Amino acid sequence: MKRMQKFGVLLVAAVAILMSVSARAEEARALRIGVVKIQDVFKEYKFAKVQEEKIKASFKGEEDSIDQLEKEIRAAQDKLSRDTLIERNSAAWKLQALEIQKKQITLDEKKQRFAKMTRQAMAEFYRSIYKDFRKVVELYSKEYKFDLVITAPETELSDDSEKSDSPLAIQNEILMRRVQYISPSVDITKQIIASMNNMYAAKN
Repeated sequence: MKRMQKFGVLLVAAVAILMSVSARAEEARALRIGVVKIQDVFKEYKFAKVQEEKIKASFKGEEDSIDQLEKEIRAAQDKLSRDTLIERNSAAWKLQALEIQKKQITLDEKKQRFAKMTRQAMAEFYRSIYKDFRKVVELYSKEYKFDLVITAPETELSDDSEKSDSPLAIQNEILMRRVQYISPSVDITKQIIASMNNMYAAKN
């Protein structure tokens, strides 16, 4: 009798364990996963397009100034090298070379300042886009009961890599393509972009 009771207890315990394992397996199978192609977010998010144009416009004056100074330096160098009336390394030649050198120093300083400004602007640009992206992904995931949302690059190589003759550059890009297939059933890129654009439109 005691053996039967022990057997019954063990049987109940075994059934409970099996039910628990089955429930966990069912829960794991029901896991909702979404994938977002991150490049498309930057291409199609309207705020990103607007900001990119603003950044370009804000730096155009400085770019034009740099281009103009480069042209002046090239013209001065060309003129000095062709001027047969001035003896090379003479006082007059050295004075003109010094003026060119001054312009080159100014140009180098302009380029360094421009590079710093563009780095700062682009860093803030990427931060702001990512902040909006994270906010929308979180809201979307909660609303549609997603357990996991991951980003993935395009599975195809970029146009630059397709045209490149650098094996190392192509190899590096291939290594970055960790996701080789994205099922339409888990691709929520368009939905996320639409939600981000709706959020942006609501602010304006």
